[in-house]
Formats: sequence, C-alpha cells, structure tokens
Amino acid sequence: MEELEACIEEANELLLAIALGDDVTDRALQLSLRPLREERVSVTACCHENNNKVNGILRDAGLDFIILEEKESLSIIPMERIVSIEKEECEQPLHEPKLLTIDPCLRRELTFHFSEVVSRSPYLLNIFIGISLPLLMESFVCCYAYVQKENSALEVYGRIVEVNDRSIILEEFGEKFAVDFDEICILNIVCTKN
Repeated sequence: MEELEACIEEANELLLAIALGDDVTDRALQLSLRPLREERVSVTACCHENNNKVNGILRDAGLDFIILEEKESLSIIPMERIVSIEKEECEQPLHEPKLLTIDPCLRRELTFHFSEVVSRSPYLLNIFIGISLPLLMESFVCCYAYVQKENSALEVYGRIVEVNDRSIILEEFGEKFAVDFDEICILNIVCTKN
C-alpha cells in the first residue's frame, strides 16, 4: 500500500512539474504510472476551467494519455488535462497475475519474432516504447466515441472513421467532423461487438 501511495505521489508531482513548464519527459510520467495499472483510481481532469472526476480501473498509460475502464467503456484522458490521480480504496485487490496466462503461441512469437509481433500491436508498443494518443486511436476506428472538448460545453459524439496526426474524424448520421487532439478533455470509447 505504501508503495502505491508513493507511486501516486510521484505521478502527481510529475503532473505538477509539467503544468509548471518543467522539463519532464513523457516517458518518465508514463513509467511512474505503471505500478498503478489494474488499480481503481479517481482522476481529476481540467476541462472548461472546471475539474471533472473520472473513476475507473487504470488500464494503461501512454506517452500523453491514460486509459481508464469502467463497465463497458474506456475513458481516455490526455496527460495535459490531468490535475491529480488518487487511488480509490477497494475491498478486493484487482491485480491479476502478469503474463502468467499468456497464450503459448503468443509467448513463442514474442520470443522468436519480437519486433514483428510488437510492431503490430499498439498495446505491446506502448509497454515497450510508449505510444502517443494518435497512434492508440488507430485501434479504435469503427468504435463509438463521446468527446468532451475544451472549447465547447457540449459533448460531440459519433463513430470514429479516421485518425490522423492532429485529429480524429467522427461520423454521425452521414455527417463527418474532426476533433483535434489538443481540444480533447475526456474521450469515452464504446466498442460494440458486431
């Protein structure tokens, strides 16, 4: 427990350093959040000069985002929007054994064809070298997204049809519109199985 509290304190100090313009690498912040994976957290995110709380299980942290899971949806929050992260108290620990249940075929492929396998998976790339939000979003094309934007009090929503370096393209009722990554406060993703 003390180890997790120290991790949260370090992550919050790094977030403060970023907000103050100090020279903190994205990878350092990502690595400081790694011990919190699979923990239930409460994240305070700044949007429209208001603080919004988002709760969920921290699934992963990238170079410029974190992913929380709550029920059937994922919340992706850009690091620049995060004010603080707090661990929520849980009666049952959420930790699952790491890589103990890995598929034997995947284990073999990782062993003998590491670079080829890792380069095909955004999640594996994120573990080994860290990825940015645009690269992660490529894996959510065809999923439904709800976006809280900085410059609008209204949420925008639609199916993700395209991702580029600067924005995601959503489509709803035949109309397409772009949302720049630097406008995103909180991005909720729901992928339905067809």
